[in-house]
Amino acid sequence: MKRILISVRSICTKQNLLSPKAILLYFILLKLLICFFPVNYDYFRDELYYIAMSDRLDYGYVDVPPAAPFLLAAIKTVFGISHYSLHLLTAASGALILIIVYHIIKKLEGDRFSLVLALSCTTLAPIYMAVENMFTYDHLDKLWWALLLYFMVCIIKTHNGKYWLYFGITAGVALMLSTPCLLNKICPSWYVRRPIYR
Repeated sequence: MKRILISVRSICTKQNLLSPKAILLYFILLKLLICFFPVNYDYFRDELYYIAMSDRLDYGYVDVPPAAPFLLAAIKTVFGISHYSLHLLTAASGALILIIVYHIIKKLEGDRFSLVLALSCTTLAPIYMAVENMFTYDHLDKLWWALLLYFMVCIIKTHNGKYWLYFGITAGVALMLSTPCLLNKICPSWYVRRPIYR
């Protein structure tokens, strides 16, 4: 018992509780709290529409990306349909966005203040809080944008061509799951491809 208390005390030092990974963990817990306990009291109308689409799977719905209904159908098959299972994907994508932002700050050699500021903006921005407390396909846009931004930072910082491959694969998957990402991919990739960055 004494050994356990000593190990707990060594973990709970001020340096460990304020380390960058601990700060990331605090923001992930806050994000999960926001996603699993939303302010709206019942299903959002678009959630009912997406549930109906996942019941009648088809590759040709014009108002959602091609693979989007299949994603919800997979979640329903594994976890069933409930308020929490419906928000599982939004919570996971929100946590992944925070991890990507953490790695972007690390790549840009930001200090603790820049990390807290970036994670605060990503967690508490009204658009993120509005989109991630209900199931829509818009939350996937933010995930793809964050991942593409990370690859662009890697391209600029390292000048390593392999990140263009990762950028292209991510862009292709994003187009299958979220249509608005197309505009986001064309404009920044053209800017980075200019001769000044070669």
